[in-house]
Amino acid sequence: MIYLKDANIIFLKARKVAGTSFEIALSKFANQDDIITPVTPNDEKARSELGFPGAQNYLKPIAEFDAADVYRTVRYRSYPKKFNNHLSALEARKRLGPEVFDNAYKIAIVRNPYDTLVSSYFFAMNSSEHKISFTDWIKENPHVLNRNSHQYEINGKNIIDYFIRFENIIDDTEELEAKKESLRGLSVLVSSIRTKDGIRPKKNTTPAEVFNNDADLISAVRFFNKDIIDRFDYSLD
Repeated sequence: MIYLKDANIIFLKARKVAGTSFEIALSKFANQDDIITPVTPNDEKARSELGFPGAQNYLKPIAEFDAADVYRTVRYRSYPKKFNNHLSALEARKRLGPEVFDNAYKIAIVRNPYDTLVSSYFFAMNSSEHKISFTDWIKENPHVLNRNSHQYEINGKNIIDYFIRFENIIDDTEELEAKKESLRGLSVLVSSIRTKDGIRPKKNTTPAEVFNNDADLISAVRFFNKDIIDRFDYSLD
């Protein structure tokens, strides 16, 4: 998540949508008062090498500590976060405050839900010793069917002002620049930054191939992602 105060822009980061690359690029436009949540150490290193601001202003102020925060800080030397990388829209609104959140221009990246699930599956299998089929992985992790809705919606209602399509990320970022001139140059940066490449095999991994005509699973994805699928005319093919 990134909050650019002067530009009044909130970026809510969904999963498996090239969000880290975009987030690193967007951080270039942050000043010292803005909120930038941490990414992985390798991605923070890449951000630092580009000379962009790193994670900042994401920790919980001491004045907001409760007893559990004090205990964890003293016992485990673990300072509590107020904002984290994949913060939901609901939590972002609570923590920024309704007035700030509601009046900000909210952006997010969206991706074909069928393709997002395939990407998520291979990402999970890459770091897991428990290798299972795509269908079994979905059955064991049903929350993945629509987990990005938490960044896009509050109580079932869309709150994003501008969606950047993963499939058209450069063109849509250029359009965002036209709407928000303070972000001029963002699309060039996005096109030059790549993270987490090479995890998904090149062959036999299209959504149609991986879903393998599983009618129940295909229907489940459509049921839980109907708004996004209809809004952007996404399909399995």
